Amino acid sequence: MGKGGLVSQGGPILIAEAHNRSLMALLIPPGTENPALHHIIFNREAFIINHTKHDKQNDRLWNTSRLLKSFILLISFVLSSVAAMSDDLSHLEVMTEEYPPYNYQENGELKGLAVELLGASIQNIPEFPEFEMKIFPWPRAYQTLLHSPDTMLFSMTRTPEREPLFKWAGPIASTRIVLLAKKDSHIKIDSANDLSQYVIGAIQDDIGDQSLRKIKNSLNILYPNSVDSLLKMLDANRIQLLAYEQNVLNWFLTEQQYDLTQFEQVFLLEESQLYYAFNQSVSDALVAKIQAAIDQIKTNTTAQGANVYDAMVSKYLGHPGQK
Repeated sequence: MGKGGLVSQGGPILIAEAHNRSLMALLIPPGTENPALHHIIFNREAFIINHTKHDKQNDRLWNTSRLLKSFILLISFVLSSVAAMSDDLSHLEVMTEEYPPYNYQENGELKGLAVELLGASIQNIPEFPEFEMKIFPWPRAYQTLLHSPDTMLFSMTRTPEREPLFKWAGPIASTRIVLLAKKDSHIKIDSANDLSQYVIGAIQDDIGDQSLRKIKNSLNILYPNSVDSLLKMLDANRIQLLAYEQNVLNWFLTEQQYDLTQFEQVFLLEESQLYYAFNQSVSDALVAKIQAAIDQIKTNTTAQGANVYDAMVSKYLGHPGQK
């Protein structure tokens, strides 16, 4: 991506070694991470006090005062460095998946509504460097986001169940999670209770999977590794229903040259919006900076007077988006 992006790096490591562990706890609060200070080593020799004065009491007072000044200087340095880095995106690992038309790879280039919106938003923040995104299978990316500091993942459906797990910026677009069936199966779903009699395909930890398990944990769900595999299983009658995002399903059906007239959506599992999600360790200041940049893009217009965000949505979804 061009100027104004984000370099993905591994999570920052803060290593502190001190002869006196209570001193380290005083200087660096628990849980504090500072990418600017990859190694902080406290050498006890730096704090050795040489008692060479005849007046030992005055000598102790003098050295205590000097030591306290050193503590104050070090504490100020550490805390100011943490504050300065709190809204820096350069240490984030940015992850995505194949989820067209929102995010996908074409001829080695990342494209999609979410990719374009993020790129345009970051360009409004001059201090952000070039950025790189990594494509992972959804189950791996989702678990990484849950457990690894300084990570970001998109596009993710925001739900009440996921709300406390992550921090959020967006929305990217509205989303509908549906159940797809073959027309010749003549499946009719009147309520969620009807799902128990069918074999359903889903991607593990995807919103379709989570929506199904929210309905009932004992549903018969199969988990292949990709949407391509899901569609092949549905076409071969190995599964009877497929749980996934509506626009993504339509994209894959078209790209894989399936006969669209042979499939139908038989049930709506979830309606929500897609967001950029962040691990809870990511600072509020950083998330707020991205949110402000997204909000700005949604108010921008082209030289012709068209809304920039609506043009993006029309490009990938064929209709103006919901801001």
